[in-house]
Amino acid sequence: MNHINIEAGAEKEKNKPKPWKKMGAPRILAESRGRKLFIQQYIDPHTDEVENFTLFGFTGLSSIVFAVTTEEKVLVVSQYRHAQDFISLELPGGASKYLGQSPEDIAREELAEETRGYEPKTVIPLMKNNGLVESILASPIHPFLFLGCRKKSGNPAKRDKGEYIELFTLAIEKWIAMCQTGQIRDVRSIAVTVLAQGYLNSIGWKL
Repeated sequence: MNHINIEAGAEKEKNKPKPWKKMGAPRILAESRGRKLFIQQYIDPHTDEVENFTLFGFTGLSSIVFAVTTEEKVLVVSQYRHAQDFISLELPGGASKYLGQSPEDIAREELAEETRGYEPKTVIPLMKNNGLVESILASPIHPFLFLGCRKKSGNPAKRDKGEYIELFTLAIEKWIAMCQTGQIRDVRSIAVTVLAQGYLNSIGWKL
């Protein structure tokens, strides 16, 4: 992709983004449920001044899953989101609970927990070397596409304490339309839906 800077001369150089160098270790303000709020100091490369930034992150890795069942339905969950104070309809996902978990391990575990036992036949990382990022989120979120998901027999995986979730299956086309018309408000779910739709169309699906 070609990027065209429409500014010119000194103004162009003045506003050109440069990496900021971290200064010291982060100072953690709060930490719970695998999440942390912290302050990190950075050196402004344009002025050499030290600036404080308040950031949010996970204590480990995190993943989110566009899970398609054997009936070609997408698995979605609803749960209360405290920061937004509403019940959100979104894709399954979450953060690591143990040291050494890979993004795929997390994706599999979160799907099993939030859907009470679904597991995939095929696992496709939607961003193989990177994850989704947000401006104040220090930890990337790793998106996956799971195909051929079916509910395994036996006792369902136990959900986290305080996690109350309702599971739905929707036609993929309906879910995409809900994302496109503002009915889905979770930005991560919308972004992963776009990635999954692009991949599925690339292998012959018509969505």
